[in-house]
Amino acid sequence: MLIFAKILSMEPTNQPPQQNPYDFINNPAQPQKSPGFGANSLKTRLLVVGGGLLILIIIATVVGSFLTNSGKGDLPGLKNLVAEQQELIRIATVGTTKAIDPSVRALAVNTSLSTTTQQQKLIAYLDTRGVKLSKIELAANKSDAIDKELETAVSNNRFDEAFSKIIGSSLQAYNSNLNQAYKAAANTKSKTILEESFNNSVILLGIKPAE
Repeated sequence: MLIFAKILSMEPTNQPPQQNPYDFINNPAQPQKSPGFGANSLKTRLLVVGGGLLILIIIATVVGSFLTNSGKGDLPGLKNLVAEQQELIRIATVGTTKAIDPSVRALAVNTSLSTTTQQQKLIAYLDTRGVKLSKIELAANKSDAIDKELETAVSNNRFDEAFSKIIGSSLQAYNSNLNQAYKAAANTKSKTILEESFNNSVILLGIKPAE
């Protein structure tokens, strides 16, 4: 009996407590939080939204730039035409005072009046598109060589001959540039002005306009 009692005393006493089979009712397990709705997810969504806004801004900028610049490709040519008209008017005005032959003087007067009228229309049209030419731009085509040639012609009593040659050559170049500008015109309004100017230049050159 003593031996049996000793054996019993040697059995381990630190046995783990038995689990209550009803713990799942009294202490239900807490649900695991989904990692998809944490701070990282919010940050990701903010980055996606920010990236989308950036793309929209870039697209809007590109489209806005396109709309702003579209239809403006003809402006340099139109500005050059105004300067060309200015030089034609200047040369023709010299002819109105120094030409001796009535037909030469009539050509000078008609060129001055017709070109001035067309220039005013073109300047008014450019103004509607926000374009204004400075005095320097208006005088861009001024030719000192032509002035010198005409002065020499006056001294040699050959003004009418020299003037007719110069104004004819200038009108031919003007006529060609009007044709090119018409092809590049951005809208019906500019085409109408350029067509009228072209027809008038043809009349000045003594050529019947095509119907």
